[in-house]
This record gives sequence, C-alpha cells and structure tokens, in this order.
Amino acid sequence: VSMAFASIAIGLFSLVCLYKKGFLKLHLSRGYLFSIISFSLPLLPHGLSFWIKSGADNILLSNMCGLDKNALYSVAMTFGAIVSIFIVSFNNAFVPYLFKKIKGIEEKKDTREHDKIKIVQLYKWLMLGILLFVIVCFWFSYLVIDLVYQESYKGALEYLPYIFIGQIFMGYYSLFVNFIHYTQKTKVLGMITFSLTLIQVFISYVLILICGPIGSAISSAAISLCICLFVVKYATKVYTLPWRNMLF
Repeated sequence: VSMAFASIAIGLFSLVCLYKKGFLKLHLSRGYLFSIISFSLPLLPHGLSFWIKSGADNILLSNMCGLDKNALYSVAMTFGAIVSIFIVSFNNAFVPYLFKKIKGIEEKKDTREHDKIKIVQLYKWLMLGILLFVIVCFWFSYLVIDLVYQESYKGALEYLPYIFIGQIFMGYYSLFVNFIHYTQKTKVLGMITFSLTLIQVFISYVLILICGPIGSAISSAAISLCICLFVVKYATKVYTLPWRNMLF
C-alpha cells in the first residue's frame, strides 16, 4: 500500500510539473502517438526480461536447492541491487546531459568531430568510475556480511563476486543503451535482452545441476556480460562515434 501511494503521489507531482511547463496538452497528435508506440512497445519484452532474470533464479534455487540457499542468494543480490540503484540513478541524471550534447553535435559542423571525441573520452572515465565504484561496494558488502550478519548468512559471500561482476557489465550496458534510446531503434534491443534472458534460465538450470547453487550466480554474470557486449555492439552501430579514441 505504501509503495502504491508513493507511486501515485510521484505520478501526480510529475503531471503537475509537466502541465506547468507547458508540456502536457489535451490535444492528441497521431504522429507523437505513433512515435511513442513504436519506441515503447519493443521495450516491453526488454523490461520483462529483467524481471524474468531475477525471478527465474529464485524459483530455480528454491525448487532445486531449497529455501535456505535461495535466502543466501537473495542476501547477496540485495547488496547488488543497492549498487544497481546508484548506477541507474546516476544514468538517469546523465541522460539529459548526454542527449543535449548529442543534439548540439548534430547542429554543428566545424567542431563536430572534436565534440564526438570529448564524449568518447567522457565515457572512458565513466566506465572506469563504474569499475572502481563496484569494486569498493564489493569490499564494503563483503565486510558487512562478514562482520554484521549472523554466521548462518556467511554462505552469501560466495555469491558476491559473480553478482558484482554482473553489476559492472550492467553498468556499462546502462551507459551504451542511451544511444539506442536516443535513436529510438529499440526493436533489436528488446530482442537482445529477452532472448539472452531466456537462455540464462536454461543455463542456470544446467549449472545448478552441475555446480550447485553457485551456478545461478555464474550464469547471471555470464549473461550480463553477453547482454553488455551485444548492446555495446549495437549501440556503436546505430550511433557512430570515434570509439578508438577511448584508448588514448
């Protein structure tokens, strides 16, 4: 009930802000409606894939390994989710800045290449920042579980490395997916994330049979890497930047 109340309150506040700024009108534009539908519909399986990604692991662990193993995995995932909240929050604040810079590049001609290189250099530092942030959070989480939690929860420590490795790749994914959103070419994005998530369910099942509960964390990290690589590849294709300059 509290979550529903908070969501409704935030939604009403957002509508009031949009109305006061003149962005909210009762007139319905067919062009805008078509643009919204073509952009958002492919994102439905994309959004659903992340729910399946976490939900399937819990179901498999509960049924194949027991509720106690699922509880340990959930404890480790909680710390990973906290890191994810910070990364997603930063990216949500970064997106308007990035889109403004891209829009400025498209309107310029004489300094276009220089501005593109600046974005690539910025991404280099952002990726390094995400890496360092996740590493620090990993050691902090490790210490918290080791020193604060009861002995029965120490088993969650073995899941932490794989979960935080996955957070690194999902952090990189969140940076590059912005280019796909900007170009509104979301159909392939939905196909990538949804298909790889279904593959993860199968791999998790197999690895749990072979390796035990840790197999679920391994498959999650591996699929996070795959999603990251495919999304980065597609993002650099739909919006071209001189990414070779990232090495210098």
